[in-house]
Amino acid sequence: LASTAWAFATLGIPDPQLFEAIRQESEERIDTFTAKNLADTAWAFATHGVQAPQLFGAIARASEQNIGSFTAQGLANTAWAFAVVGTTDRCELVKAISARAAEMGLPALSNEQRRQLHQFFLSVELEACLPAELLAPIGLRDACRQAMADNNPTRMSKLQEDVSYELTRMGIAHVNELCVPGLGYYVNIAILPEAGTSGADADGAALARRAATAKYAGIVIEVDGPSRY
Repeated sequence: LASTAWAFATLGIPDPQLFEAIRQESEERIDTFTAKNLADTAWAFATHGVQAPQLFGAIARASEQNIGSFTAQGLANTAWAFAVVGTTDRCELVKAISARAAEMGLPALSNEQRRQLHQFFLSVELEACLPAELLAPIGLRDACRQAMADNNPTRMSKLQEDVSYELTRMGIAHVNELCVPGLGYYVNIAILPEAGTSGADADGAALARRAATAKYAGIVIEVDGPSRY
């Protein structure tokens, strides 16, 4: 079941009837799932955007009981999946994932896994509004946030360049690819409250310096969508 769901999600093949059948069968057999089965199933359903609250509830309970068996990859995939489907309000699951990540330590986590965990921690804080005391130690969370911040896009799309050009032509001060302070996420375009050189008129080094310290006006334009996450 888990391997089939994982394979279809990896290949990007949508099959609602298949995923519904997997959901029903998985809910009944969840007690027989290994940690890898749980992680693969959660990741597959989240990747395909399949809403299955009962299944994720069952995965959460089983994961809490078997958290010590999760590998770094399985833990990160599971955490990411719960962040994607918006079900990070289970205190016991949050504590279990946080404790397991702390137990593994940073050396065991790749940059990609740190970014996945950062999305989970951020979802817990900003969407589920659970207390930070439930989360992993601040040092680990800071490292995960830094891994996200370091994932700087290498280039803008042609569409984003065109939008930036038009904003500059209209005299609207902005920066491209701003890393939002405290979050680690990049937004395509951030509008600045002050006038000055911006967008396509600024050289790369100057734009990078300004983006790092910019106090943006709270208005952002996401041109291409958050596909990088």
